[in-house]
Amino acid sequence: MLEELDLKATFFVIGRTAESGELPWLHAIHEILDTVSTARCASVFQKAAPRSFTVGSITKNELCQQVRRYFDEHDRRTRRRFIDNIRAELGGEARRAYRFLEAAHIRELHERGFEIGCHSMEHDYMSRLSDAELLADVRQCKEVLVGVLGRPPSTFCYPFGGKNSFDG
Repeated sequence: MLEELDLKATFFVIGRTAESGELPWLHAIHEILDTVSTARCASVFQKAAPRSFTVGSITKNELCQQVRRYFDEHDRRTRRRFIDNIRAELGGEARRAYRFLEAAHIRELHERGFEIGCHSMEHDYMSRLSDAELLADVRQCKEVLVGVLGRPPSTFCYPFGGKNSFDG
């Protein structure tokens, strides 16, 4: 449709999804919440992190608030373990619902004249990262996109609209 209207666009790509197809933490949680009952999610989340999640009757919105609080309070490694534990416990109950651009699609868009920009490697709250973590994330995403496009991206878009006062 963009081509039919002779419009150009920039597609901001998350490095992790382009590299491995793995969903960022927020999308992984929402995918689980969208494909598994709220009661089952609450039970499994509470088992994975008993101090952070309540049991009993809970709405999806309340559970989402608990997830946000948990993810705000923990680092990447802890969040990744949490998601891995949730997926292991759910087995096939959570089905793949979200799709992101794969490397071939990104390359095709670029070849058709669309701009491809960096949207971070992990789609984290970058304003909460240290300067070293921030720099590593952006560099890693840039390297992934160089591997896909054969050149570095020239644009960057912060996840969640945040910003940093970076000294690096």
